[in-house]
Amino acid sequence: MFALIFILTGCNKDAAQYKDEADKEVNGIIDRLWQDDFGPKTNYKIADSLESSNDSPVELVIPSGAMSLEDAVYIATNNNRRYQAEKEAIYLKALDLTLAAHQFAPRYFSESGAGYAKNINGEAIDAAGNVGLTRLFASGGYLTTDVAFAWADILTGDLRSGLSGIFQAALTKPLLRDSERKILLENLTQAQRDTLYQLRLFGRFRKELTVSVITAYYNTLLSYEMLKNARQNHDDLKETFELMEKMAKVGRLEKHELAEAQQDILKARDIFIRQQNLCNQTLDEFKLILSIPPSTVISLDTEKLSVIAAKSLPTPAFTEQQAVAAAVNRRLDLLNEADMISDAERKIKVAAEAFKARLDLTASTSSVTKRTSASATTNSVGIELDLALDRKAERNQYRKTLIALDQAKRNYQESCDITALQVRTAFRKLTESAGVRDVQLKSLELAADRFNKTSLLLQYGRSNTRDILDAQEDLFDAKNAAAEALVAFTIANLDFYKDAGVMEIKEDGMWNAKHLSEKAVAEKSAAKRPRKETASEETIENWLKKLTTQ
Repeated sequence: MFALIFILTGCNKDAAQYKDEADKEVNGIIDRLWQDDFGPKTNYKIADSLESSNDSPVELVIPSGAMSLEDAVYIATNNNRRYQAEKEAIYLKALDLTLAAHQFAPRYFSESGAGYAKNINGEAIDAAGNVGLTRLFASGGYLTTDVAFAWADILTGDLRSGLSGIFQAALTKPLLRDSERKILLENLTQAQRDTLYQLRLFGRFRKELTVSVITAYYNTLLSYEMLKNARQNHDDLKETFELMEKMAKVGRLEKHELAEAQQDILKARDIFIRQQNLCNQTLDEFKLILSIPPSTVISLDTEKLSVIAAKSLPTPAFTEQQAVAAAVNRRLDLLNEADMISDAERKIKVAAEAFKARLDLTASTSSVTKRTSASATTNSVGIELDLALDRKAERNQYRKTLIALDQAKRNYQESCDITALQVRTAFRKLTESAGVRDVQLKSLELAADRFNKTSLLLQYGRSNTRDILDAQEDLFDAKNAAAEALVAFTIANLDFYKDAGVMEIKEDGMWNAKHLSEKAVAEKSAAKRPRKETASEETIENWLKKLTTQ
């Protein structure tokens, strides 16, 4: 009856309940491991295909009016396919962690069966089953218990009917090899570290996604700005042609100069058509980043470029050296590389443990009960010894872990160098783009003034057709160059703050730059070893305490 009740209570859950249990446990793990450096703890939970991907049910709505930059970032963080894959990667790592922790929890098992038999001695029906548990302790002990029973009802013949049972329990405690607590907890520790690493990568990815969405948004705006400039250039050339045509009628302009103006109008028309096609292509590529169908009709807030043109973005208030130091200390992907050195050091200790001889203390008890006789109990205690005479495989594994540590150190140093190069490059690009922006804005101002003056001179007959057409072409080029410079400077700001590791993602997916002072940068050295894992050990200890109460 006990076995039957145990089996029924363990099997009466449906698939949805198991799924809910997994979600609850995984989300609890993520909540415990989440750190402030990862950004706001929002929009990280996975959902079924018909549910919202956010923490609370939302319906993804495409704005009917102009899509703002904030709208674009929000849509991407809730709809981007790569974003969903990154959230699933966190979930799967945490799911593996639940299994690694489960090895230290009581694990129950049960088997049962029934049958009918007939031979020359008679016929009978019988049933048999067992139920028990196994338990691995963090101290190295391994406990297994088993209760088995058998029942037979003899229908015919001389065989005996009755119920019999067996209780068995065995405990094994390592005294040498695998007796150290940290060695036994290594798989659990590594599983937790892997989950933490994935959370860091997710935090880094959110910054990269925000930058890519904003970059695509501004590049799309740039295409439309250049389309507007192409349309304006075409219209201005037509107005100039009409003025020249009137001047030609009164003999103030040669007619062959009109043909030159007409050619420029046709060229401007060709530029407009090509730019119109480029706008549509850029907009479709932007929709791909948002993971919305290309056929979806959207419009962007084209006034955004005017806003950044009027609002001068400040350059960072810290030096290139400070930015490099901040990146080495704050970049989440680089922190992973640093902590992998600690992982490699632990693996060396685990491999060295395999050289020890195995000396296990064993104890067991068993009790057999039959209906026709008194119960018989047997107790035993003993020692098992393995002198470790053949350790070729263990030797090779140990040597591999030493090499792996050297590789981890080199990988970390290489990552530091690559990060420094990225930051230095981004800083130079930011400085360059700031200078180019100022030059192009000044060039636009001069080109507009030159065009206006040349137009007046043309009306008074003091300039020719080529002068006004050249001034118009230079003005068109200056408008495009100024728009490109503004967008390039804005994107260079984003890339720099992202590469320097001082970009903070807000709950709505947008960003701001973290204030960086010399004192804050100097708190940590760029080439220091990874931090101690006291937080990880404390988390694991709390976990094991919880398991012991189950």
